[in-house]
This record gives sequence, structure tokens and C-alpha cells, in this order.
Amino acid sequence: MIDCIIQARTGSTRFPNKILNNITQDKNVLEFLLDQLQYSKLINKIIVATTISEKDDSIVDLCKNKNIKFFRGDELNVLKRYYDCAQEFHSQNILRITSDCPLIDPELVDNGIEKFLDGGYDYITNSLEETFPHGLDFQILKFDVLKYVFENAELYSEKEHVIPYILNNPGKFKIYNIKNEKNFSNFRITVDWPDDLELIKKIIERTENRPILMKNIVEILNKNPELMEINSGHSRNELTKK
Repeated sequence: MIDCIIQARTGSTRFPNKILNNITQDKNVLEFLLDQLQYSKLINKIIVATTISEKDDSIVDLCKNKNIKFFRGDELNVLKRYYDCAQEFHSQNILRITSDCPLIDPELVDNGIEKFLDGGYDYITNSLEETFPHGLDFQILKFDVLKYVFENAELYSEKEHVIPYILNNPGKFKIYNIKNEKNFSNFRITVDWPDDLELIKKIIERTENRPILMKNIVEILNKNPELMEINSGHSRNELTKK
């Protein structure tokens, strides 16, 4: 069984409240992401892991209104928030999604879950080699691995995020990277800045498909290459490097 834990908070110095900004007339970024994930056939529970900060009361209200499970934890130590959340919900295997990826592809996610369950891996991702559009990234890991990481991570950077300890110590884990046949890493469809949001709105406007899949996104951007100019000023890993 796989539980999806979405890390979500409103605090962002670059783009405050970005996940509560409307992406369509009636849905914000987080709501659209939740709707996309509802099409997955293999996710057991969807849980939003937000913070204890009053600023994130609005995320909790949204979860209550949509009948989505939620957890409130440490604001800065995301690793601890994730671990405490997984422990609270007795999650044995965890799909990690970030709330700024509203166009996550549920078919890609299900393919990853199948690979994870069939291969007996500790950790699976589609972002070690960058072949998928930035914004369709996901990670799947065992709870035992998350527990080990939580107990052994020492660096601030390994606690500020969930995955760095695994990437810093690959020899300790059975890792698999899902690679796409064609390289679409030049497509940026995550929301870090206001112009990212503008691009995603235009993608959504151009298709009636629900869920929106990677093939829909690629087709739209290939037919309308000028759209990629909207957020071309941002690189894939600029925030990680900072």
C-alpha cells in the first residue's frame, strides 16, 4: 500500500501563498493537484503535511472542506514533519509530492508505484536523471528508509528537505531512477514564481483533458513553443543551489 504525503505550506519568500493562488476560475494550485492525484488507481491515502504555523490554517481549512487527511508538524524541519506524519498515519510506503506541482501525472505516479512494489526498492524517483518536465517529479520510499534517514540526518540541508540524506548516501539504499525515453527536462511546469503560475494557467486553458497527463502537456508546449518564454528566466535547480 502506498500513502501519498504532500508537503504544503504558505510561507514562501519568493511567492507567498503560491499554492492558494487560483489556477482556474474555481480551483487553486493545491486543489488542482489534489484533483489530479484522485485519478491514481494505486494510492491508498492522500495526506497533506502542513505546519503548525497559524499562517497555514488556510491549508487545514481547505483539507477539511475537501475531506482530505492532513497533519500539522514542524515548520522548518520538513524531514521531521514527514516522519511524524507517516508515523501518525501508519504509512508503510510513501509517495512524496510537493504542493507546487499541480500538473502531477497520475499515470506516471502509478507506473512508479508498480515499479517500486515489483522491484523491492528502498527508493524510487524520476528526477535523478532529468528527463521528465520539472513539475512531474515524485519520490517513493519505504517507511523504514524514512525512519533511518530521520534518525541519521545531521546536516541542516538534510532536515530542511526529505530526500538529501538519501542522495548523499546512495550506497546505503537500493535506488532506482525512472528515465523517460525522450528528454523533456527543458519544460518547466512547477510553481516557484508568478510567471510559472501564468504558464500553467495557459496549459490548462488549452486542454479539456482531466486528468492532464504529460503527453497533453508536451503536445501543448510543442505546438505553442512561445509559451515556454513565459518562465524561461528560471533554471531547474536554481533554488536547490541557493
